[in-house]
Amino acid sequence: MTNFIKKLIKPCIFLTVGLLFTIVITYFICTIIGFDPEKLFSDSNVNTLSDKELTSFEHTKGLFMNNIIVPLQILVLAIIPVPFLHLIVLLKNGAMIGIIFYIYNAIHLSTRNGDSLFFMIVKGFLPHAVLELLAFVIVTALALKINKWIVRKILHLFGKRYEGMYSFKQLLAYSSFVFFVIIVPMILLAAIIEGYITPLLL
Repeated sequence: MTNFIKKLIKPCIFLTVGLLFTIVITYFICTIIGFDPEKLFSDSNVNTLSDKELTSFEHTKGLFMNNIIVPLQILVLAIIPVPFLHLIVLLKNGAMIGIIFYIYNAIHLSTRNGDSLFFMIVKGFLPHAVLELLAFVIVTALALKINKWIVRKILHLFGKRYEGMYSFKQLLAYSSFVFFVIIVPMILLAAIIEGYITPLLL
C-alpha cells in the first residue's frame, strides 16, 4: 500500500505543473484574443443564479456533489484502454479556471468593482482550490496507474509480459483506499472551506 501511494507522487508533480500551465496559458490566450466577458456570461449561463438564497450547508452540499463528479469522470475514462484519455478532464478544468480568471479580471478592470485578480485568487480561490485541485491531480495520477494496468493486461493477452504487476484485487483495494480515504475527504474539506470560510474572506 505504501509503495503504491509513493508511486503516485512523481505523476502528481508533473500533473500539477501541467494543470498550472494550462490555467496560465488559457488566461493569456483569452487576453490575446480579447473575449467579451459579458458575452461569455450570456453564452455559458455562468451568471444564472437561483431565485432563493442557499444556506451555507446547501451551498457546501452542492459544491461537494458537483466536485465529486470530476474524479468519477476521470476514473471512468481511465477504464477505457486509451492512454492519457482521462487527462482531458483535468486539463479542461484547468482551462475553465483560466477563463474564469480572465472574465473576473476583465470585469474588474472595466467596472473597478471588487478586489483585484491577485487578491481574488488569494482570498476567494486558493483557500479551497488547493485541496480541490490537489484531489483532482491525485485522482488523475491514480487513473494513470489504473489505465496502465488495463493496457498491460490487454497486451498480456497477446503475449507481452510485464514484471511486478498488481493483481486485480490489489489494484482495487489500493485504488479504493486512495479514493475514499484521501480524495473524497479532500474534496469534502474543500467544499466546507468554500461554503463556510471563503464567503467570510470576500
